[in-house]
Amino acid sequence: TDKHRFVSVQLSVSLRKPRLLLGFYFLKMFYTYILYSRKLNSFYKVESGNVMNRLNRHNNRYENVTQSGAPWALVWKGEVILLSRVNLKP
Repeated sequence: TDKHRFVSVQLSVSLRKPRLLLGFYFLKMFYTYILYSRKLNSFYKVESGNVMNRLNRHNNRYENVTQSGAPWALVWKGEVILLSRVNLKP
């Protein structure tokens, strides 16, 4: 399952200029990963909260879009964290 958290934080984010972010934020963590099918000689990019579970689903042909390429091999995985501000109205 995806990890969702509401947090009250003071963050310093450096994009162009450092700035202080105050308030409530929605934090979501997931993975972007790339699979390779030797059968199709093709790559497939996917996002999920549980990489190994999804890889098993691809290889057991539960995912329609990747059925013809099974078995798939995991060739790259990267963690992504999304931070969005929550607007609370009284």
